[in-house]
Amino acid sequence: METISDNGKESGGKFDSERVGGAPAGANKVSGEWRPVTSEDVITITYKATVDGFALSDPTGDSYAARFDGKEYPFTGDPGVTSVSVKKIDETTIEETDKRKGKLIAVSRMTVDPDGKTMKITVEDKLRNATINWTADKP
Repeated sequence: METISDNGKESGGKFDSERVGGAPAGANKVSGEWRPVTSEDVITITYKATVDGFALSDPTGDSYAARFDGKEYPFTGDPGVTSVSVKKIDETTIEETDKRKGKLIAVSRMTVDPDGKTMKITVEDKLRNATINWTADKP
């Protein structure tokens, strides 16, 4: 379920996702591929978490690879995001901070449930003072 709050107004929608395969052995539970299951225009987003860092890529060309060191790394493919930094909160949670030319634009938190079947994602859109929540469920 997605809830968007923009200037006190809320709207909702549903976006179902599923994990493509399991999380790699020994990896953070966010690692692996997740894809939407309610659209014929399926885009698979691949997340990869290692001991040292986190990476994202998709077929549209959006991508980054960042270390868990608080430094900013280039974000490629999205003109609205120029850099990203990532923080490992715990074994199931990653926090991503997006910037455009040095200005904070969004903070995302991705948390995989202990059973590995559900990932909850919260995006705080700092430009629009909006929060977006959704859940990716593995069938």
